[in-house]
This record gives sequence, structure tokens and C-alpha cells, in this order.
Amino acid sequence: MSTAIKVENLIKSYGQNTAIKGISFNVNKGEVFALLGINGAGKTTTLECIEGLLKYQSGKISIDGSFGVQIQSSSLPENIKAIEAFTYFCKWNKANIDLSIFESLGLSEIKNKQYCQMSTGQKRRLHLALALIGSPDIIFLDEPTAGLDVEGRAALHGQIRKLKSMGKTILLSSHDMAEVESLCDRIAILKDGRIVFIGTSRELTAEMHSKISLQIKTSKPLEKTDFIHSTFTGTDSEYTTFITSNIGDSLIELLNFLKNSSNPVVDIRIVHQSLEESFLGIAKEGK
Repeated sequence: MSTAIKVENLIKSYGQNTAIKGISFNVNKGEVFALLGINGAGKTTTLECIEGLLKYQSGKISIDGSFGVQIQSSSLPENIKAIEAFTYFCKWNKANIDLSIFESLGLSEIKNKQYCQMSTGQKRRLHLALALIGSPDIIFLDEPTAGLDVEGRAALHGQIRKLKSMGKTILLSSHDMAEVESLCDRIAILKDGRIVFIGTSRELTAEMHSKISLQIKTSKPLEKTDFIHSTFTGTDSEYTTFITSNIGDSLIELLNFLKNSSNPVVDIRIVHQSLEESFLGIAKEGK
């Protein structure tokens, strides 16, 4: 698979503080790749080094293709109108004024609205429109849905999926684990300026040896029972919960026990550890 972005042994320091400590990773063409980490882990610093906004001490960054950047905040003049900003950036980038981008992001209705009068969601959509000018191959999104309501997040997620379907490469940072799990092909987790994980969300939960909650509702309440393949944790709202890392053996064992005890099963729920729980386990607490 061809590479859109290659980062090799990147080191970035602020005085005596080394924020990025020799990280390396690749982003493949056409994938949505997320940089994750708690505040201060180095996500934004890494993005800004790749984008050319920050100088770094050592390492190598290679980018194959043109790129656009949607940042968290903007220094647009408070009184500039949406259509004026879009037109200005088109001319600055020597690109055709393609209003289809503007319209597809629902900006036509606010084209004469001043920047200071826009909602957070409207500003986010405008920032994305500016990043898409010239149809770049790679799009950088730093916390793209921060501050947006449910409708705004859904609309922006739809736009990201559309960009991916067009073969665009997207590198984003986010604190929204549901967003990451829904949109991203792979993730990299930063901790104290180092990468501690790269892979898919499924690979992350597997690496963290995630436990599964097996919740069973029976005709008669179950009392505490010891099993080989699972651990009893209690009964809540008529469901008895068992924790296991081997769902197959646990389920067979429990069902055989219930069959022999003449206590019919009414319902079964299987709850996997969330991506957020796995992320916190590796990013905050360590493996």
C-alpha cells in the first residue's frame, strides 16, 4: 500500500522540554488515520510539525501529495463574510472558485454572515471548506468536531466519509472515541511524546486483553456461582453479570449450568470493553 505521510524519528523540543521523543509512523493513501492521546501527549505538536507550522530539531517528514489544513481555531478577521473568506483563500491558493465545496458544506445560507456572528458549527464548516480548496490529496483535521452539537458532528462525519470515498487521505486528532471508532482505519496513541500503540481499534482492545461482560436474565434470579471460564460480579436489573476473556467457553459453561438447573434463559447481552476504556488503559495508566 502506497504511503501518503511518512514520519521518521521526529524530535521536537521547547527549550529543555522534549515534547516529541523520536516518533515514527506512516499514513497510507486513502485511509483515515487518527492521532490520539490525553492533553499534553503531543498530538497537536506532531500535526503542526507535519503541516510545516513548527520547526523540529531532528527527524524526517515526507508527504506525497498536496494538503489542506482545518485547525481548531482561526485568525480570520471578525468582520469577514463567509463568501469573502472562501473567495480570498481560493485566490491566495491560485485555485478556481469552486462554490460546489461551499454549497456541499451547507454554507450558502450564511455566505453573507460575518465570522463573528457564526456559530461554532458554522465556523467549523467554513474552516473545512477553506482546507478543501484546490482539492488536496491529504486533509489534516485537528479536533474537527470539538464544540459541535449532535447534528453538527453527524454532518461533519458524513463529509469525512465522503472525502474518504473520493480517495482522500485524512489525518486527524480527536478526543471523541465514538468518532474515532466510526471513522478511522487505524489509530496511533501518543503518551508523553512517544507512540505506545499503532493499529486498528480492534487490535487495541485485543492488545489490552479486554474483558467481556456476559449478562444473563433468567426466570429465577441467579445467586453467586463459581465457574472456570468467568467471574461472577453481581445481579442488577434482573441481569446477572459474568466477566470473561473467553466468550465461547464461558457461554457454553453458563448455558449448560442453567439447562441442568431448570432455570430457563430469558435474555443474553454481550458487552465488550469500549474503545475509550482501552484507550485510557494504555494512554493514561499504561499497559
